[in-house]
Amino acid sequence: MSWVTIIWSMIASACLTLGVIYCLVWYRSRGSWAHLLFAVSAFSTTAFAFIELWMMRAETPAEFLLALKWVQVPIFTWLVSVVWFVQIYLDAGRRWLAWTITGLRTVYLLIGLFLVENVIFREMPSVGRFQFLGESVTVAHGLPAPWLAFGQTSALAALVFFADATITAWRNGDRQKAVMVGGSAEFFLLMAFVTTSPVVWGVVAAPLVLSLPYMAMIGAMGYELSRDVLRASQLVVDLQRSNQQISDLFGRLIAAQETERTRIARDLHDDVSQRIAGLSIRMSGLKRRLIGQPNEAEFTAEVTTMQQATIALGEEIRHVSHDLHPNQLQHEGLVRALAAFCSDFERFHGVKVSFTAAADIGDVERDASLCLYRVTQEALRNVAKHAEARHVRVELSRKARGVQLSISDDGKGFDETKMREERHGLGLISIDERVRMLHGTVQIETRHRGGTRLNVHIPRLPTGLAADAAAPAVPV
Repeated sequence: MSWVTIIWSMIASACLTLGVIYCLVWYRSRGSWAHLLFAVSAFSTTAFAFIELWMMRAETPAEFLLALKWVQVPIFTWLVSVVWFVQIYLDAGRRWLAWTITGLRTVYLLIGLFLVENVIFREMPSVGRFQFLGESVTVAHGLPAPWLAFGQTSALAALVFFADATITAWRNGDRQKAVMVGGSAEFFLLMAFVTTSPVVWGVVAAPLVLSLPYMAMIGAMGYELSRDVLRASQLVVDLQRSNQQISDLFGRLIAAQETERTRIARDLHDDVSQRIAGLSIRMSGLKRRLIGQPNEAEFTAEVTTMQQATIALGEEIRHVSHDLHPNQLQHEGLVRALAAFCSDFERFHGVKVSFTAAADIGDVERDASLCLYRVTQEALRNVAKHAEARHVRVELSRKARGVQLSISDDGKGFDETKMREERHGLGLISIDERVRMLHGTVQIETRHRGGTRLNVHIPRLPTGLAADAAAPAVPV
């Protein structure tokens, strides 16, 4: 196999590989038109290399002219794709000039394919031979066609466009891109223009070699695009690291929140509740002292009303204290705590709640118990605020070596994405983070006017590992 065949095959395969890679990149991100245009330019260089090899192997003038006719197709797609790649990637260059180049090359291609025999040579009586890379290749001996000036005008317009885009990008501060993309397009197109013009005008007898500068341009542009891909990959890594840090911070916030809830609940129970109970007792004593006094009935009724309001306030504080720190969860376990909470919820909100727990539920780890209890609280609060439901079903069971909590309602449903974006979507975020800290999963099934179902699965960890699976341990 000759060096010409080897080199041109390598050029074609390299450009084809780059084209496939960046075509796949564009397919994964359809809005990245620069990647698609680069892929088209790479595919065009591949086709041009094969047709160029065909021309160097041509035996007759007719075969050479046929190859020269069809080479206009990849030249057209290459030049147009590179022009628009530079315009989009650098966000520079005069758009009207890009459209002018596209229009000129389109007219030139149509003329060459359908109106004349050949747009470069008017006639070619013979072909010559030229020693190139140690072997004899075919060179053209013909008279230039008048349409050749039309094609070279579009190439000169492209040179002007690349120069303008490079200068604009440099002034905008994108100097690396300006040099690697705009500068390489300007340099290698100028090299191609300077080396081929003497050949097609008959000044020099040599083969038409455009694949090398075209491939060099593709290589420079591909290098710059690969830097963008690497930067994007690094950005993904940094974003994942940031997300992990945010999740860890959220876990610490949840732990701190639980600690603060415990402190407030203790203060309410040990201080405020005791004071309210003492106040109620003193009111009872005051009622006894009012017996036999003038206006006894009026004052007694007033004190009774105040005492009832005080008792109601004490009950409300007891409810808030229990909500903040469920002592029953610690002393009686998850099943009884959830049953009591569902009962209280039904009484306060007037929504029917059916709670069932599997007989084999057994003991649930401390962190998992607190997580499932808080998830139930948040889910039922959302039902009371937004669902307009009449009935809620809460089910606790053992599934797949873990604990599963299912909460379903017959409410109006919601748009999960919209809910998460809005302010009250923080409840769903809290549920996600609490479950994630225990390596669990959350599934939400909802449809408009079709109710909502929340499934939470917490894996059952080996003894001693439950606390390690979560963020800092939280008190119960």
